[in-house]
Amino acid sequence: SGSEQIELVTEILYQMAFRALLPEECVNSERAPILSEKQMRNTISYRRSCKMMELMHSHNILPKRLPIGLEDLIKTFTAADLRKFYKKWYHPGNMTLYVAGVFDMDEFMGAVNKFFGAEPKRDVSLLPVHPEIVHTYMRPE
Repeated sequence: SGSEQIELVTEILYQMAFRALLPEECVNSERAPILSEKQMRNTISYRRSCKMMELMHSHNILPKRLPIGLEDLIKTFTAADLRKFYKKWYHPGNMTLYVAGVFDMDEFMGAVNKFFGAEPKRDVSLLPVHPEIVHTYMRPE
C-alpha cells in the first residue's frame, strides 16, 4: 500500500543517513567509480547547471561544495574520516529532504518524524547557520 511504501522509503533514507557501516574495503572500492562519475559530469550542460545552482542557492554552500565532493578528498579519505564526517554533519537539523510524487503529505511527515525524529538532538551552535528554505509545490487538482 502507499502507507507501507512511504514508511519503507523513509526508513531506507534514515538507514542511509544514520546507520551506514562504511567498512574500509567498501570505501576504497568506491573511489574509482566516484572519480569516473565526476569526470563524466564535466560537460557544458553540467557546468551550466552548476551556474544555475549558484543563482538558486546563493544563500548556502551547495554551489561551492557539490555532493560528489572534491577530487583530492575523494582520493585520500579513509573510512574513519568518512565516519567522523557523518557523525559531525549528518543530523536532521542539517538535512534537506527532497521528495516528489503523489502521496499523502501527512503520512509522509509522520514517517519522517518517526525515523528522523528519533535521532538525538545535537549541539549545532558551532555549525554554520543557513536560512531554512521550504519549497512546496502542489499540483492544482
